[in-house]
Amino acid sequence: MSNINFGLVITAEQKAAQILIARIEVVKAECRQRIFAAASQTTQMNLTAASSADRLSPEQKAMWAAALQWVDDMRAACPPLITDPNADYSLDSVWPALPDGVAELVAQF
Repeated sequence: MSNINFGLVITAEQKAAQILIARIEVVKAECRQRIFAAASQTTQMNLTAASSADRLSPEQKAMWAAALQWVDDMRAACPPLITDPNADYSLDSVWPALPDGVAELVAQF
């Protein structure tokens, strides 16, 4: 009689899939944390509302557009960090830099 339950064996493919799912979660969480560190959800909602109501100056509109592009760039940075198991997603250098002027805009809202 065997003490091994082969029904519980995890294949290499299953293990790789579990590792990938975990990496997806941590990289996306890192991305989200960095975005919210630059602009909280409340700040983003306030800026969206001000933009929708046409209450931003031309300079503020340009900075808001730059901020939105930065968010897109942050999201685009995720897939390579997910697929490369050796990529250190905790390094500032692997993420796009916040454009000049965006922090000042965010501080107003």
